[in-house]
Amino acid sequence: MAAFAATICMAAIPLVASAQVFLSFDIGTPPPPMPYAAYYSQPALTTPGEIWQPGYWAYGSDGYYWVPGTWVMPPSAGLYWTPGYWSNDNGYYGWNNGYWAPQVGFYGGVDYGYGYYGNGFVGGTWNNGAFAYNTAVTNVVPSAVPNVFVNRTIVNNTVVNRRIVTTSFNGRGGVIARPTARELAVMHERHVDATQAQVQHARIAAQDRDLRASVNHGRPATVAVSRPITSTRALRAAHTAVRAAHTAVSASHHAIRAAHTAVHAARTTRVTTQHRTAVHAQAAHRAATPTEARRMAPARASVSGHATSTTRRQQTSTRSSAQHQRPPAERPRPPSE
Repeated sequence: MAAFAATICMAAIPLVASAQVFLSFDIGTPPPPMPYAAYYSQPALTTPGEIWQPGYWAYGSDGYYWVPGTWVMPPSAGLYWTPGYWSNDNGYYGWNNGYWAPQVGFYGGVDYGYGYYGNGFVGGTWNNGAFAYNTAVTNVVPSAVPNVFVNRTIVNNTVVNRRIVTTSFNGRGGVIARPTARELAVMHERHVDATQAQVQHARIAAQDRDLRASVNHGRPATVAVSRPITSTRALRAAHTAVRAAHTAVSASHHAIRAAHTAVHAARTTRVTTQHRTAVHAQAAHRAATPTEARRMAPARASVSGHATSTTRRQQTSTRSSAQHQRPPAERPRPPSE
């Protein structure tokens, strides 16, 4: 188990007193890659006003552990969540805390997905005190969350054409990105720390063995939850629900494979039956052909011999007739005196 010393120090990027805190951990290993896989899906939003907090790798006494992504309520309307991020400083990895602000700031260029693609946020926007969700990149229940829109330009420019990068830290060996002028300006704006629900969510995740990278090898089963975790019992229930979902998906895949196998077997059986029928027909034909050939061979020989004799007689008769019809040769006349 890697020993760590958590020390509060100045971040490498200029900050103001109310800006994010940089935690330096004396460890020589980077955080695991982001666990993006086919099973990572964003839980559908059912409560209007909540904003997506992406999952991230945190560090504790037992090493790295995963904090599941979840929907959280902001401290007040008009604020956006800027995710925290890891940065590499000459082989030492430090954590920059996330924060709430009127705009989304710099989060290391890390691709957290679902609107956080390394720069800014495209998952939605505040409009007259209400948050409108861009369903091109976020998952909501339409009947419960009617304030939605679809930004096709964002889909084309930042989703379809983007290359997913699973690196989970900024700096050498990870994502090479620097804050833009706008993001630098955000660093000097008013910041609000994570809410109590967010802090409790991360604290309970730290107590769960299954979320440790040393146990799940960088692939946590519970990557996201619909609500912030409030107790270890709630987290265990989330694990159970995820396992049940995985079992259902696995059973569905098995059923699909079984159906494909049955279709293939039916096709193979039909082709094999047709082939056997053709083979039997050919065998029956071969069995009948020799007897028939023996019965027909003398007749064919007789007909052939008769035709040959007739032809020869016709040729002889023709030559004889020609000889009888030929005029006699003219006798030579004596010379005249």
